[in-house]
Amino acid sequence: MSEDRESVVVATGPKVGSNWICNILCALRYYDKEGGGIRSPFSETQYIDLEREDSYKVIRENSEHKLWKTHSPFQAEFAAWSNVKFININRDLRDVLVSLNFFQMFLARNGQEDKRILDFTPEEYMLRLIEVGDFKKWMKIIASWTGDNFNAKISLRYEDLLKDIHGEISKLCEFLELPCTSYDITSAIESASFENHANGRSPGQEDQNSFYRKGISGDWKNYLTPDVIKSFVEDEGGAWNRLLVRLGYEATEHWFTTETAPVKSLMKDSPSSLKIGLVHHWPGFKNSELDIIKRISQILQRLGHQSWIISPLGEVLCEYQAGEHIDDRFDIEDYELDFVVYFHFLSPKVLDIFSYVVNWNPVDFILKDPVNQTTLDIKELKFRKLCFQSHDEILSAGCAQADALVSSFGTAEVPVITGSESILHPTCQKISNLEFPALDQFKVFYIGAQWERISNVDRHGSLLEMLDKTGHFKFFGVRNRGNKYLWENIDNYYGELPFDGGKSIALNSNMCGVSLVLHSPQHRSNDLVSSRIFQACAAKTVIIADDNPWIIDHFGDSVLTFEYRHLDNEWNFNRINDLLLWIKNNPTEALAKARRANQIFSDHFSLEIEVEHLVQHYWNKFSMTNISSKVVDRDQLIHII
Repeated sequence: MSEDRESVVVATGPKVGSNWICNILCALRYYDKEGGGIRSPFSETQYIDLEREDSYKVIRENSEHKLWKTHSPFQAEFAAWSNVKFININRDLRDVLVSLNFFQMFLARNGQEDKRILDFTPEEYMLRLIEVGDFKKWMKIIASWTGDNFNAKISLRYEDLLKDIHGEISKLCEFLELPCTSYDITSAIESASFENHANGRSPGQEDQNSFYRKGISGDWKNYLTPDVIKSFVEDEGGAWNRLLVRLGYEATEHWFTTETAPVKSLMKDSPSSLKIGLVHHWPGFKNSELDIIKRISQILQRLGHQSWIISPLGEVLCEYQAGEHIDDRFDIEDYELDFVVYFHFLSPKVLDIFSYVVNWNPVDFILKDPVNQTTLDIKELKFRKLCFQSHDEILSAGCAQADALVSSFGTAEVPVITGSESILHPTCQKISNLEFPALDQFKVFYIGAQWERISNVDRHGSLLEMLDKTGHFKFFGVRNRGNKYLWENIDNYYGELPFDGGKSIALNSNMCGVSLVLHSPQHRSNDLVSSRIFQACAAKTVIIADDNPWIIDHFGDSVLTFEYRHLDNEWNFNRINDLLLWIKNNPTEALAKARRANQIFSDHFSLEIEVEHLVQHYWNKFSMTNISSKVVDRDQLIHII
C-alpha cells in the first residue's frame, strides 16, 4: 500500500456489509496492473477499538495497515484526525435485527456463544435481543454516526450497495481518491461477491450455518412478527423507530399497526414459500439449459422460494456444480415439491409432481433432426408426442406455430395445455452493477454452441471465419464436443466461459461493448429467439442482430438489424461491417440504442419478471385445486423406446 495514502476506518454497526466493503477495498488497493488480476489479502483489514485512548496513535504508528474496521461509537475528536477517512454504512434497522439474531445463533452452533440461544425460536430470541440483549447497544452506536457530516466521512447504505454496487463503489473511490478504472471496480466487486464468499450461493439463497447467511434487503418482512415489530417500535420510548425514519427507511413513525403488519407468511398458504424442482435433461453436460436453470434458481431464492436442480429421474444434482454429478444423499420425493419445470421437451414426466415443460424450439426442431433436418421416423415422433402429453402445462415462448403443433398432440383424455398466460422465454436476469460501455475501442462479442460442426453442418461457421479475420471480434463458447474441436480456423477464440448463471457472459460482452446475435433459419421463420438477445440487452451492449421478426417486433430500432441471407455469407459479412462502421462513426447514437434496448428488456422480458409471473400463474391456477397429476405411461414409453 502507498505510504502517503490516508488510513481508512470502516465504522459501522453489526451486519451491515462492512466485510463486503473491506474486501472490495482490499481488492482495489491491490489491483495488479501488470498482471491484470485482482488479489484480496483480507488480512490487511485490522480491527481497532476506537474507544481506546491511544487508538489514533495506533493507526498512525502502524502505517503498513491502511484499512481498519471498528464497531465503536462516534466521538467528536474523530473530525480532527488528520490522514484518516471514515466510511459509515447504514442498513434498515429491522434487517439488522434479523441478521443479528441469526448471526448469534450461528455463533452458538459453533461454540462461540451460549448454546442455550438455540432453545429460542427466532421470534423469542429477537424479542430478547430488543428487551435485554445487545440490540440496544448496537442501535446507540448506529445512532451516534448519524448527522456528523465532517469532511473525512462518507455514509453508504447497504440497500444502495445491493441496487447499484458499481455506482456506490465509484463514489467511494472518488472520496478515497483511489485512481480506479471501471474495469478495476467491476473486477474487485466480482472478487468480493456474495457468491465467492458463500460457497457459490446467490444472494437470497439462505444458509443459517454461514457467516454470509443471505445477503439481501427486506428480509425483515419474512421474520418480524407483529409482536417483534411492536417491541421494536416502542423500545426506548420509540428511539429506534425515530432512528429508522431519520435514516430514511420509513416516511413516518406510524408505518406499522398490528392489523396491517407487513409480514410475509412462512406457511405454505403463501406463494412466497413454494418448493420447486428444475430438471436438467443432461446431468453431467454443460449447455445453455443448465445456465438458465442456474439463473432461475438464483431468482427463486431471492423471491423467497426453495429450489433444487434435479435429473429427469428426480435425483438431486450437486447444488453448486449442478449438472456435473449427482448427489446421492438426497431423493427429491423427500422434499414434497409444489411443481417441477422441465427444460427440454425430450424429458417425459416420470415424477408424480405437477409439471411444466418449456416449448422453446421451432417446429422443425420438434419434427425433424435439428442438425441435418431429416424427417424423424414414426417411432421417434410418437416418443416426442408422448413427452409433451405427459406434462400438466406447456410454457410457451410466444411461437404460434410451435404452440399449435404441441396443442395438436393432445386428446380429450390427455389434453396439452398451452397459452399466452404461461410464458417463459430463454431470457436472463437484470444486471445492475455494469455501466454502459465506452465505444472508443470496442470489440464485438459472440458466443455460440457451434454444435452443428459435430455433423459438419455450416450454419454460421464460414461467416464467423470471415469476421474473425477482421480482428474486431472475440469468440466464446464450449471448446469441444466429444473429441471434436469446434473452433477450427477461428484465431480469436477466447475459450469457454463458466456456467455461472450468465455473469461471465455479461461481464465479457460488456467489456467488448458490442454484441453479435445470430439465429438459425428455423428460429427466424418461427419468430423465436435464443437467449443471446436477452443476454446482450442485460449486458448493456450495442446489439447487431439478424432480421429475426421477433426482435424487430419487440425491440424496433433499439437493435441494429440486417437482412440475413442464409448461406450468402459474403452478403452477411458486408452488412455486419456496414453496421460496425456506423457504430464507430456514431457512438452517441449507438449508446442511445443500447439504453433503449436495455430498458425494453428490463421492463418486459427480464427473467425476474417472467419467473415471478410463472410462480403467480401456478399459485392462481393450480395451488388450491386437487390436480389429477399426469405421469407418463412407462409401459408405453418403454415400448416406443
